[in-house]
Amino acid sequence: MEAAAPAPAAPEQGSLQPERPDVFLSYSRTDQEFARALAAALEARGKNVWADWEDIEPSSVWWQRIERGIDSATAFAVVISPDQLASETCLRELDSATSGNKRIVPILRRRDEGMQLPPALADLNWILAEADADFEAAVDRVNEALDTDLAWRDVHARLLVRAREWAGAEGNASFLLRGRDLEAAEAWRDEQGSHNEAATALQLEYMAASRAATTRRQRLVIGALALGLMVAAALAGVALLERSQAIGRARVAQSREYAASSLSLVGSNPALAVAVARAAEEVTHTPEATAALRTALAAAYPSVSIPAVGAGVTDAAVDRHGGILVTGSTDGIVRVWRVRPLRLVRSLGSRRAADDPLQVVYVAVSANGRYVASSRNGVVFLWDRRTGQPVFTAKPRDPFDNYPRRVELSPGGDLVASAAAGGWDPLEVWDWRRRRVRRLGGNVLGFAFDPSGRRIAAASHGGLVRTWSVPDGRPLVSFQAEGFGGLEDVAYGRGGYLATAGSSGVRPTGTQAIPIDFRPVRVILVS
Repeated sequence: MEAAAPAPAAPEQGSLQPERPDVFLSYSRTDQEFARALAAALEARGKNVWADWEDIEPSSVWWQRIERGIDSATAFAVVISPDQLASETCLRELDSATSGNKRIVPILRRRDEGMQLPPALADLNWILAEADADFEAAVDRVNEALDTDLAWRDVHARLLVRAREWAGAEGNASFLLRGRDLEAAEAWRDEQGSHNEAATALQLEYMAASRAATTRRQRLVIGALALGLMVAAALAGVALLERSQAIGRARVAQSREYAASSLSLVGSNPALAVAVARAAEEVTHTPEATAALRTALAAAYPSVSIPAVGAGVTDAAVDRHGGILVTGSTDGIVRVWRVRPLRLVRSLGSRRAADDPLQVVYVAVSANGRYVASSRNGVVFLWDRRTGQPVFTAKPRDPFDNYPRRVELSPGGDLVASAAAGGWDPLEVWDWRRRRVRRLGGNVLGFAFDPSGRRIAAASHGGLVRTWSVPDGRPLVSFQAEGFGGLEDVAYGRGGYLATAGSSGVRPTGTQAIPIDFRPVRVILVS
């Protein structure tokens, strides 16, 4: 067998040890020559060896350096001999390596009969490196042991060093793992079942403390973010409120400006004054806009007094342009007037008989002014205004139908709607050219066609407003009109507006959005 290789020259006293050694070499001073030869052979194979070649008395600083070397090394190689087993320092180094769950590589250099081995060495397979052993073969076996599972043991060593630093700093949070380092350490911990060198209790405690600190930081960050979002939301709400208030103030100012302009135009251009006053109401409802609209309407459309013709007026209606006025009267005659200048152009129907006490006449006129509808004693008549001839008559179906009936015409005059004035009968809509009738809901007081003639709205007892599709009688939208003791009439305007009127009077309450036929329609309440 080859004898041990001669020892290389010793490094200078106090030379730096590697920060990330592959192996910590523990030996007795008696075996130093062999230990030096072993270290040189391992370094020739690319290994970093941590060995204390200085023969100094143990001290606290010296031991800290030794312990750090053991912690940072991925393996612990011990040169076994009777002197090593008798060395208190060597046994202390072995205990430190054992407590750190280091990979221990036992190298037998010398033995005696009855040599007592500690459990950390007795249960392992030794690498024989006695005087008569093949030195190079022994070095190869040591090198092989150091290469086995190296990546795992490298992380083990790094985490142990950091855990010791954390413990030495009394748990200072600045030493804890964070981010990817923590995630890598936890992944390493979860794989330890397939490796011999398990994580130490200190390493596990260190990782648990790191995770707890990370969780606390995340909670603080989330809490801060949540608080920030709440503050931002509150500020945004305040900003939106202020913006809404500013927009509201701007609209009020603009509405008042339009109202003032309308009043200035009343004397010179009443029609334009009406348009500007309506624009003021469109911007937003203000008392100034309402007052301007009333003033402009009074100037543009002065009241007309019907001259006495021997009978009281029971009902009146005008066409779309306001040029044709139709009146009903207590004598049963329907009269057609030109408004500017006012003059009677036609009388329709016959005077009532002396024994006819229910001779109340309701009237309506088509938007184009061609057709006039009337009712007397529950019978509905449709007249061609130009010829004065009746073109359609609908008679009562039963004795109760002779109750006075209200009538309305579609804009083109092709549809006639009628219902008992007291709200007892259903609402009936006649297509008089085709001689067809459609009966809609009952309990109807007032009703009106929309500008297209394809929908009809009706007011009922209790403030209920209902709408239907005229061609098929399909119900569309129903809603409750507020602020009325009794709702008596409805009317459509241009742009989808629906106005309602009640018997208990009307308070100026602004506008209310009502979805009619899938578009917002506002009910404007005016007194």
